[in-house]
Amino acid sequence: EHSFNLMGGYEYNFRDYYWMTAQNRDYDNDDIHYLAAGKVIFNANDNANQTSLISYLGRFNYNFAGKYLLSASFRRDGSSRFGPNTKWGNFPAFSAGWRISEENFMNSVPTISNFKLRASYGFTGNDNFADYRWISTMNQAKVAIGDNLTTSYYPSSIENPDLAWERTRQLNIGIDLGLWEQRLMFEGDFYHSISDNLLLNVPIPSTSGFTNVFTNIGEVSNKGLELNITSYNIDTKLKWTTQLNFSLNRSEVIALGADDAPMIFGVNSFGSMQKINMVGEPVFSFYGYKYDGVYMNQAEIDADPSAYESATPGDGRYVDVSG
Repeated sequence: EHSFNLMGGYEYNFRDYYWMTAQNRDYDNDDIHYLAAGKVIFNANDNANQTSLISYLGRFNYNFAGKYLLSASFRRDGSSRFGPNTKWGNFPAFSAGWRISEENFMNSVPTISNFKLRASYGFTGNDNFADYRWISTMNQAKVAIGDNLTTSYYPSSIENPDLAWERTRQLNIGIDLGLWEQRLMFEGDFYHSISDNLLLNVPIPSTSGFTNVFTNIGEVSNKGLELNITSYNIDTKLKWTTQLNFSLNRSEVIALGADDAPMIFGVNSFGSMQKINMVGEPVFSFYGYKYDGVYMNQAEIDADPSAYESATPGDGRYVDVSG
């Protein structure tokens, strides 16, 4: 009645990427379609990057009598996209299931063909961002020194050797229920995940010489519910299947660094829609003035002490939240 399987693996991924573009001008005719036929090199660009990922992974599954299911897994990943101090991340996971419908006491309930409870808890990592973000990269520019045009280089980003894995830990609790030989099936899942060490471009004072820094900051929570109902109403030459589903997710920013200062993105001119990350609010909330209808006539504008100077009848009116 006991069965188990054990799996172990090793992965090595390496990507070496290079491309080049070139443009020439002043061709003798349109019949020779080769780059070298042009007399004037107009433009040339190239780009190169390398990425590597090493993974050790393993999983253990256990099954007793088809009723009790256990699983444990572990992976250790090392990515070249992180700083030299924090290239490696560890991600364990565990799950369990109980097929209640296989128990003897369920024989007296023929209506239920499948009844299963399941739960899981585990960690995942994220390295899905551009290469070399932890390195202080250099940009090229032209500078006039006297009568000569000279090439110069300047740092375009801040070095962060401690850039580390973004990690998400998630709890999932679910139920599977099948009735009348699986003619009607119900699936329900509740999940709660917390992501920390978020990989974000954080705005910083431009007096530093930069406008943002790519770093690990903050913590975000996601809670959700997923429901799915499937019914096989007719299963002959004519088939009729119905499926209903419902999902709900609520996100919340839990922390944003040492002082929890809000992060505002896309600051533009008056009336533009911006985004904000702020503790206690959903991730990337809309951030801007509170719209309160339109000014119907000049009298309404004159009576509103918070009206802006350029307001005319038909323009938007906004709530005065500060007095």
